[in-house]
Amino acid sequence: MRKVGSILTLCCVCQLIVAVSAWATAPEYKTAVLIGEHAAQEAAGMLGQNLKDNPVIVLTNAGYARSGDHSTLGCLDGLAEATCASVGSSTLITLQSRPDAPLWFAFFALKTGECAYLEPAGNIFSLVNRSGKAVAWEVRQKARIDADYIFSHADAFKATAEKGLFGKNLFRVVTVANAAARNCPDRALQAMRVHDHFCPGITSGIILADYIQSEVIEPGQKKVFILSLVPWCKEDALTTMLNATPGKRAYAVLYGDKKKAAAWPAPLNRTCTVAFTPDEDGVWTGRLLGFDFDAAKKRYEDRVFGQIVLDKLYADLWFLDHLDEPASFVEELGRVTLPEGTSPMDLVRPDSRLLNQLVPAGK
Repeated sequence: MRKVGSILTLCCVCQLIVAVSAWATAPEYKTAVLIGEHAAQEAAGMLGQNLKDNPVIVLTNAGYARSGDHSTLGCLDGLAEATCASVGSSTLITLQSRPDAPLWFAFFALKTGECAYLEPAGNIFSLVNRSGKAVAWEVRQKARIDADYIFSHADAFKATAEKGLFGKNLFRVVTVANAAARNCPDRALQAMRVHDHFCPGITSGIILADYIQSEVIEPGQKKVFILSLVPWCKEDALTTMLNATPGKRAYAVLYGDKKKAAAWPAPLNRTCTVAFTPDEDGVWTGRLLGFDFDAAKKRYEDRVFGQIVLDKLYADLWFLDHLDEPASFVEELGRVTLPEGTSPMDLVRPDSRLLNQLVPAGK
């Protein structure tokens, strides 16, 4: 009886904690839900369509950005309720941002290619009344952004972009919205969410991660260590998709001098990433990997529009159609086996002489 009583007591305590927690956050959550719903209603008016009956892809940094000292995570439930977009269907996509970044929402209508973009004015929590009506939107814009259309109307798109479109999020919205509209694989969208946009750099990381997963990591192998010799956007995809992070002691980056790196002996001078795995005896072997952007450019002819969003999007979508060809882009340049008792972390141990430079003057 004592054991049963203890369990019941514990259950009651847990329920009380959950209830108190839910009660404490309810006002903030409910207001955030209203904000999401109101953004969707505003967008519906701008797009001239019912967003529940017409498919849209919703992009936002809600959940990352904070409005004043308030969490915006509840906005996602409001958006989902008002549009039928969802995380599981890859139609409600959150892009990572700093907490102090402006909150924003974008609604990409799949039938028309039009996108409604909204940024609230100031601390929206203080601007929303009980009926859920916001006082003002600091940025309220609509533009057609589907890839085929803006490629064929490049001059008009460039002129609109130069005047200011979608705040500071034009590149993010256009690239990720068009990727999602083309049934982008969820693993690629996962990397884009962390990287906060879609670019050829993050695509190279997606392809490298796929290659490492299929060609380097053997079934049942639990350990992998990634060493980046030439870091770029790919790192966000590799850490995300392989779950190999510095915090797990599974990732390291060397920010080398490009001229010196080019003078390294072959094949290091062509290596961007080394993927290490241990054998049963704990001996680590690294695969030296390179990524051949030049080969890709020859295949898609590196079309140039003279505007960064268009140029990058064109390359993005070409890569998107070739994600299942990692061996076409990844070069395995060689293998290296570390001495017994040595780990990849030994290659990036800090130099105490360099650390001395971090000591403040006068200490």
